[in-house]
Amino acid sequence: MSKEELVEKWSETGLLDGLSEDKKVLSSNLFESMAKHILSLDKSEYEQNDVASITLPIIYRIVNNGGDIDSVIDLYNDITNFFNTHEEEVSQLVANYDLHIDAEAELIAMYVEHYLKKNKDE
Repeated sequence: MSKEELVEKWSETGLLDGLSEDKKVLSSNLFESMAKHILSLDKSEYEQNDVASITLPIIYRIVNNGGDIDSVIDLYNDITNFFNTHEEEVSQLVANYDLHIDAEAELIAMYVEHYLKKNKDE
């Protein structure tokens, strides 16, 4: 698939809105790679962690904030590890919201802040 077709495909989801053309190309490639990775997971691995639904918005925010993503597999594993090690904080955050989407937005922001700080320090 050409980069133009990939950008068009992911533009239809709204996940590229507000990004520069360069960031649209980068993000659409990362989205496609992450989607393929998630689809390659076996069912038990996929069901064990509930991060798949927030990986694409996380990628959007990282790219939009100028962060670098070297590997979507490493990113997925880091997201999973982050939420597993912050399980109590995540549970409390989720309990504070009536709508699941609000909790997801907070979790995404929490992780992206961690990711950008961690990568800035390295």
